[in-house]
Amino acid sequence: RPEQALKREIKEELNVEVEILRLLWQQDFEYPQKKIQISFYHCRLLSDEGQIKPLEVADFRWIFVAEFPQFNFPPADAAFIKKLTKNFKSLVE
Repeated sequence: RPEQALKREIKEELNVEVEILRLLWQQDFEYPQKKIQISFYHCRLLSDEGQIKPLEVADFRWIFVAEFPQFNFPPADAAFIKKLTKNFKSLVE
């Protein structure tokens, strides 16, 4: 199941456990070299923020939705980031 894989990856990458609340968005995206399906989930952190340790990622930080435009997200993420920026509260409540 994708949800179990997501929980496992978050544990491996950040050393925290999450509860997956629901699927927010899913879409297919075609890069020149491959086609992917990308899924975005609303998750709840189950452990204390102070325990987050980026084990396999170069950088980790919490940001506000208003800060999204300051970051370069992959093209496959662009549509969802735009939707999340405009409709954050309705998506996660």
